[in-house]
Amino acid sequence: MYKCFGIREKGFTLIELIVGMAVLSVLATLTVPRLNTVLDDMRLKADARELAQILRNARMESICSGEVKTVYFYPAANQYKAVTDFGEKFYKLREGISYDNITFTTNKCSFHPSGAASPAGTVKLQNKHGDKIAIIVSVTVGRVRVE
Repeated sequence: MYKCFGIREKGFTLIELIVGMAVLSVLATLTVPRLNTVLDDMRLKADARELAQILRNARMESICSGEVKTVYFYPAANQYKAVTDFGEKFYKLREGISYDNITFTTNKCSFHPSGAASPAGTVKLQNKHGDKIAIIVSVTVGRVRVE
């Protein structure tokens, strides 16, 4: 086949494809670390919400059953245990999440049939980037909130 000058065939040249791949590689290299940070933040928030819900469930079961329900914290193992009507169940924090600070004396929080917590306190979780989130239990009404 003969080509006439001034007529260009459709498609990309090899040089254009290589340049396009190089640009995509640079963009991917810049995006991946940010994506990991976002995922770590999501894991931290998910663990905080899960722990808060476990504490709320223990409080609710205590009010309904008329018995004391307790949640124990094990910072060395990155775990906590809920003792409820359904027995004892251990929960493990996700990879990269750890306890930063626990202000409950003897690392436990008990809920009484009145709904009150004994003792009141805070559990702070952190991810490997140093981001922190607190789960706070108030003493008088046993309210559990995440900050």
